Amino acid sequence: MKILSAISASTFPVLLLLGTVVQGYVLKCATGKEFDNRHIGELASQAEYQYNHHSYPLGPDGRICKAHEFDIPLAHTRATISYLVQVCESMEGYRLYEWYNSKWVICE
Repeated sequence: MKILSAISASTFPVLLLLGTVVQGYVLKCATGKEFDNRHIGELASQAEYQYNHHSYPLGPDGRICKAHEFDIPLAHTRATISYLVQVCESMEGYRLYEWYNSKWVICE
């Protein structure tokens, strides 16, 4: 019984680490830029309704969703890439888009 307890106790930290890895995930965009879910969650909290941006994608039900647009500068240039976090129903249901080839492309 002591051996079983020792094995269980030694695997507990490993299971905690695995849980942390499984809970975190990364979204990869068309240009190869990657975002972790914590960072995007922070940006999603800034989303507001943007009725004057007709280029923004509609939500799954065809309605306008809350959105937050932000830019990231490209290395060694003055150019930037635009990104859009869209929140349609709840904070957990956000989607990330990248402006790529003159349209919003979803990051997966």
